[in-house]
Amino acid sequence: MNLRFKRLSALVFSLIFTLDSSAAFAMARFPSEEPVLQRNESASVESQTMNFEKFIEISLRRSEAVKSSREEIKIARARTLQALGDAIGDGDFVITNTYQEEQAQSPVGGAPDNSTSTARAAHRRERKFSFSQPLFQGFKSVGALLGAGSLKGQRKEEYDLAKEDLFLEAAQAFYALLSAEKNLAILDESKKLFEERIRDLSEREKIGRSRPGEVAMARAKMKVLEARIAKARGTLLSAQSLAWFYSGVSRMKADDEDPETFSETLDIDPDHYSEIAENRSDVAAARNAMNTAKQTIVVKQSAIWPQINLSANQYEKREGFQDGISWDALITMNVPLYRGGDNLGQVLEAQALYRKTQWNYRLVQKMAMLEIEQTHQDWIASREQHRAYQAAVEASQENFNYQKEDYSKNLVSNLDVLAALEELLTIREEANATLYAMKSNYWRLQIAASSKVPDWADPSGKKK
Repeated sequence: MNLRFKRLSALVFSLIFTLDSSAAFAMARFPSEEPVLQRNESASVESQTMNFEKFIEISLRRSEAVKSSREEIKIARARTLQALGDAIGDGDFVITNTYQEEQAQSPVGGAPDNSTSTARAAHRRERKFSFSQPLFQGFKSVGALLGAGSLKGQRKEEYDLAKEDLFLEAAQAFYALLSAEKNLAILDESKKLFEERIRDLSEREKIGRSRPGEVAMARAKMKVLEARIAKARGTLLSAQSLAWFYSGVSRMKADDEDPETFSETLDIDPDHYSEIAENRSDVAAARNAMNTAKQTIVVKQSAIWPQINLSANQYEKREGFQDGISWDALITMNVPLYRGGDNLGQVLEAQALYRKTQWNYRLVQKMAMLEIEQTHQDWIASREQHRAYQAAVEASQENFNYQKEDYSKNLVSNLDVLAALEELLTIREEANATLYAMKSNYWRLQIAASSKVPDWADPSGKKK
């Protein structure tokens, strides 16, 4: 081997090692590990007030489900590299040192030739660049690359879907907390009104203008109200625990500040349901899954085709009679004749899986259209319901005020006043519940129709 060739070989080896530095990284390092979450770690962050935007943003950033889905994208990218590696082939630098028992010298007159002396040598060294390249694999590499691309697209859509699901879950948790806080405030305010009624009745009883039974009934209703307050406090604690699950803040308080005014009509033409559904993340993920399954058929069919491979060696050092041979190459063709039905079975299985993904794609389409229609109708109904309850609260408050005034004039009984107060309390509770149901339905429709979380909530910080 001449010196020029040795220098060229060393340069090629250095370039290969430099370009494939990822292999060195994979051998030298492990991914960082996330710390184990302890409940008391977040207990130091107490009684923090959050508005809707901040709560959703933190929830999406902390979500294990979203982070796990993001790792699935990296796995799909890694599989693309694997498929590319199968198409490109392999390259190695091989160093061999062969040792064997030292042979006795040949008898006089029987001197061995070069090949014999090389084979009998106690120590032989060899250094070479070894390359293998598939020339034809029945379109296996093409199918694998296309399938890996579809899989990556599927994982990206599933990542978006995970963010959308988490957004809706966190929004529901936030509004549940806000509703529980407002409901407890309504009950506490109503309790003050009941206490006022009891004091008034007690004073009137002393002068004989109220019967003892009326006071007893008012106190009984007060106890019922206290029971409802106790239940409301339990509901609030449960809502705070759920808020901690998403935000990591213990005993969080919700700030009733929304990024939306909820005044949009969000009218959608039913004829466009199908068009809207095609742009959703779940439908796109199912479509990519179908394309991945289709390319799997190509990969499985490749096992039936002949395979042609090229193997080549470029020697940097050889000893013995082969010292002057600097390279060799081998082309092999493998024609599959019989595999006991294994290849055919894998092809039939891949075809069945492809048809399964087709049916799943159609099902996801139908479910997406149904969800869009249902969330649209739920939004319209909850909006109208809340408007009606708002008017009912005003009317009930006016009725209660009139009943109090008439009672002071002895025109109505205490039972009428208490009934008006109970009705006002019930309607205010219902109005509070419908308000946050309307807000939740608003975001459900926004996600169902647009299939994207708002840009301010996206943990990746990128617009779709």
